[in-house]
Amino acid sequence: MTTVSLKLEYFGISDVGLVRTNNEDIWSVIPGKQFFILADGMGGHKAGEIAASFAVESMCTAIESLPDQTNVEEVCQFLRAAIGKANSLVFEEAHRHLDYAGMGTTLSCFVVLEKYLVYGHVGDSRLYRFRKKLVQLTEDHSLRQAVGYREDPTHPLMRNVITRAIGTQALVLPDIGVIPLQSKDLYMLCSDGLTDYVDPSKISSVLSSSFSLEEMGKSLVKLALEKGGNDNITLLLVRIA
Repeated sequence: MTTVSLKLEYFGISDVGLVRTNNEDIWSVIPGKQFFILADGMGGHKAGEIAASFAVESMCTAIESLPDQTNVEEVCQFLRAAIGKANSLVFEEAHRHLDYAGMGTTLSCFVVLEKYLVYGHVGDSRLYRFRKKLVQLTEDHSLRQAVGYREDPTHPLMRNVITRAIGTQALVLPDIGVIPLQSKDLYMLCSDGLTDYVDPSKISSVLSSSFSLEEMGKSLVKLALEKGGNDNITLLLVRIA
């Protein structure tokens, strides 16, 4: 099984939003490894931006060493180990520098194989698939998710509390999943700056359109900005040929 057999189309976009002064979201792609990643940092003194950067750089460095010929089980193990290493890096840096104390980041990523998508996930950034309908593939590691107030925007827990993140504890347990692929599948990694402000039905409407990926991405960012844009907004779209 090879990591370079499928043709993919992708587009990423990030916007600081209308309130924040710095962007703590980071996305990256390694086309040769068919690897896609997004992180949403948290922490004061721009430490969230640092945490996200450390985590993404650590993951990308690790993925560069992933053999082209590999199987699903090996990629699952690889992602779990790479996320653990990224967590250790951010955790150690947070304890090494006073300004970085308490920093952390979400992390959602995936590798596309011949017939499968293998993902790793920590936090409340999300992975979605659009295949006739929109499906959220990851589960938020958040207090809001745990107590079931996701659908009530008036509840105090709408201001989310992350229960699992990269770098906030010495060890982290990532969710690892395997998704069978179909031609024309559309996958989206995104930060909560999109999903907190744009209703799933609106997202589905955009992703079901005949727009290009770039037009879809820009349309979704525009919708989030129109709803307030109180957070950084980042998304990465990947279509299977």
